[in-house]
Amino acid sequence: MSRYSIDEFMKQTAQKDKGEGFFELENPRTLEVNLNGQVWAKMGSMIAYNGNIKFKRDKTVIIR
Repeated sequence: MSRYSIDEFMKQTAQKDKGEGFFELENPRTLEVNLNGQVWAKMGSMIAYNGNIKFKRDKTVIIR
């Protein structure tokens, strides 16, 4: 097994920006949202986040 420095590992595994804008499809089941303001997400639908993000619960009720 070869050894890598942290810098080499980061370069090889860094996420590539596809330049698709606000929404980028990461794979058939995962959507990346490049935040620049606000976005609404269904509770329980987010699997990860990175950065300084504030979450606030909306009290709007939708009846179907």
